[in-house]
Amino acid sequence: TDAAINPGNSGGAMTNCSGGLIGIPSAGATVPTSSGQPTAGSVGLGFAIPSNLARSVSNEIISTGGVTHSFFGISVAPIPPGAAAEAGTTPGLYVLSVTPGGPTANAGLRTGDIITKIDRQSATDPNQLFALTLTRRAGDTVPITYERNGQSTTVTVNLGSQP
Repeated sequence: TDAAINPGNSGGAMTNCSGGLIGIPSAGATVPTSSGQPTAGSVGLGFAIPSNLARSVSNEIISTGGVTHSFFGISVAPIPPGAAAEAGTTPGLYVLSVTPGGPTANAGLRTGDIITKIDRQSATDPNQLFALTLTRRAGDTVPITYERNGQSTTVTVNLGSQP
């Protein structure tokens, strides 16, 4: 959105040209000052929560009194194809850390593995994992294909509830 989003005086729905709800404005970008504090007011860049996500979260809050987010329990970094070719490895997502006892640890992933597919799609961006935590619930399963020591393995990760 190009509408200013400032604390206390912003809000309202984002709609398409047909009047359909597409998002709820939620945050505005600011530029940090030299002290690291954000500047006052908007810099003209706003962000919104997609309406289907807002609806899902609000329905869960209404029915249960709270909201639960799913999580993988993993930290990854991308290995772009060029860097992978130069290093003689596979492109994908390099596993930086795995939460002990978390969903990916329980599925067998370890630090140093390279995730090549997430939910049957090529793994290219850490945001793929984040997006699934927004669209899937705790208890849902996600197939993950990874490489370890040159061998490819596919496991099923049972998403957990974010602690």
